[in-house]
Amino acid sequence: MNRWAIGDVHGCFSTLQSLIENVLCVQKDDEIYFLGDVIDRGMKSKEVLDYIIQKQSDGYHFKVLKGNHEYFLLKVVQTEINKKKQFLFGKKKSKKIIDTWLQRDGGYNTLKSFHVQNALEIPETYISFLQSLPYFFEVGNTILTHAGLNAKIDNPYQDIQSLLFGSNNQYDNDFLKNRIVIHGHNAISMEAITILANNTDKYHYICIDNGCVYGRHHDLGHLLAINLDTLEIKKQVNID
Repeated sequence: MNRWAIGDVHGCFSTLQSLIENVLCVQKDDEIYFLGDVIDRGMKSKEVLDYIIQKQSDGYHFKVLKGNHEYFLLKVVQTEINKKKQFLFGKKKSKKIIDTWLQRDGGYNTLKSFHVQNALEIPETYISFLQSLPYFFEVGNTILTHAGLNAKIDNPYQDIQSLLFGSNNQYDNDFLKNRIVIHGHNAISMEAITILANNTDKYHYICIDNGCVYGRHHDLGHLLAINLDTLEIKKQVNID
């Protein structure tokens, strides 16, 4: 049995499928932890969600964290609902929230993958799935989050902003003990990822986001998985 954490997929379905089936050769007794941001930017967010949900239905141990892009989509859905009801947000603020997701955060491609024009048209099954996602996992000697955590407070799990967007990489307080934080969110080079993985006594965290969705550019363009017991890193170059 292997336990793997996978970085930001961002709608790169073919790349994810190859990583799971050809590189990791995942079996039913393996545990797979997605670190959030499985949607947006890439062209196949629906296909990624369908794949994960189907694997779960087939008895695979696929678990998914909520990332800032899942958070963005859910916020847009709620904004659209409130806009219809004409309360809470003014029209200007509502438009800004929706436009930011569509144009800056890759929401247009997510809508295209669902063949819809509006976030409210995404089937409720998918929205409920995203709403159910947790913000962190504790697995063995690792703490899994999307973007890190705020280790300066007594209970870092209460700081949702830091779990989704990151705050700092100073993990030296008593909360960690002998554990390390593994997260995604910020695309960094393979060289930087390797340094972090080889020096956990110094840094106490590993970021495994190599910017898969951005393609092969400045040492980016791989979807990564890290073995949570050995810290071995496997990669699949973007093929989407």
